[in-house]
Amino acid sequence: MSTKSKLADTFQGICDAVMNNKESKVETISRRIWLQNFAAVSATAGVVWACGSNDDKATAVAATYTTEQKRSDAATMNIALGLEHEAIALYTAAAGLGVWGTDASALAPTLKEVALKFAEHHVTHRNTLISAIESIKAETAVEPVAAGAAADYLTPYPGIAGLSGPSGLLLVLQVAAEREMNAANAYYSVIPKVYNSELIQALGGLSADESAHYGVLNAAALVHAALSGQTNSELTTANLVSGALPAFAYPRAVRS
Repeated sequence: MSTKSKLADTFQGICDAVMNNKESKVETISRRIWLQNFAAVSATAGVVWACGSNDDKATAVAATYTTEQKRSDAATMNIALGLEHEAIALYTAAAGLGVWGTDASALAPTLKEVALKFAEHHVTHRNTLISAIESIKAETAVEPVAAGAAADYLTPYPGIAGLSGPSGLLLVLQVAAEREMNAANAYYSVIPKVYNSELIQALGGLSADESAHYGVLNAAALVHAALSGQTNSELTTANLVSGALPAFAYPRAVRS
């Protein structure tokens, strides 16, 4: 079997795991790397929530979760909700592009199924965040932020509607991977601001999902580039699932 055939078969296995709601090795590694970082952040944020402090040392465990703290957490959840609205809009737009035919790649139809599965995950994330915000709305008076117009989310990508063929599919995969990692990092940045320890863990789980998505999409971009002759880099089935894949930087012409 040729190297390209082995790559295609290995990546098909990754896609099959995603579609069967199983964790592929690529996702597991991506999630583990993120969670290693999250452990330190969540511990720090958890201590801030649990302990009062002064200039000398941390003091007693906080007895209450105040309305002001709930209001702050609701605002933080709205930041996360905005990310989920954006992801749903971008995946929906991407699904309508002309890059998913076998003229772009034999794997393209499977990749579209994976993208739609990830979109389902984001819908679940969105609904979870809305429920959490609404559960404390009576005390905070904070409403879940509404989704913007789909066109607004596409403004940074004016060239994306005309993409087609192997090069167009590569750009879509690269943009999707970048957005997932940006979302994971955005969650990472807001978690230290959260007061409620259960919410810290929930947001950490959502962010780990984004990191897992990134792992698959980044691998998809690398595999597709290798199979379609759009890169000269060495890619083997061993390093495909090793977690040693570099981030595939995409040409910025697709962006404004």
